[in-house]
Amino acid sequence: IEIDEGVAPGCSLMAVRVLATMKSGDRLVGAGIIDNINTGIKWAVDNGADVINMSLGIRHEGGGLPHEDVIKYALSKNVTIVAASGNDGTSEKYYPGALPGVIAVGAVDISGTVTSFTSYGANITVVAPGVNVYSSFSNNKYAFASGTSQASPFVCASIGLMKSYAREKGKNLSNYEIKYILMNTSDRVDSRLRNEHAGYGLINLADGFKLLNHVLN
Repeated sequence: IEIDEGVAPGCSLMAVRVLATMKSGDRLVGAGIIDNINTGIKWAVDNGADVINMSLGIRHEGGGLPHEDVIKYALSKNVTIVAASGNDGTSEKYYPGALPGVIAVGAVDISGTVTSFTSYGANITVVAPGVNVYSSFSNNKYAFASGTSQASPFVCASIGLMKSYAREKGKNLSNYEIKYILMNTSDRVDSRLRNEHAGYGLINLADGFKLLNHVLN
């Protein structure tokens, strides 16, 4: 599928379904099995994905860390993994967002304030809009929704745009270079380099591309 609107128009979208829709009380939620998700990640990597969005997360409840091996595999192929940090507003760790090398994303509201529901157990890299985002929904519908799952795609698309631009210049961005750009161009929420709840701040594509041009030259 080729996207004509949004953060990264013209970039190709590889839709890999790993969750099903389930009812939880009055809400519709996504649910899936870790092994199925892992298979979807590997399939995307092996079929040419450059960046993978994971608007999902699970707590660690025994055994190995969820998704750890397949995420290491993806990162070894220079595929960038972007994931939601979680939505319970605590220091609980959700995976894959809490795994090393993953770009973990928190959510801000329309004023740019970090939302109270953003989980901060993961080592949050940046935050992005995550309140009342209009997007695809179950049953072939569109709806407004809020969560770090809504914020994560903004960051994923921004990274996709950066990778695409670099490729036009004949270069491939590494995951280290991507994180370097995000760290140094996101808008800080306070005077600290990194905030526990907001990471390095609110993603800023305009400044990001200024630094990207410097990195590529």
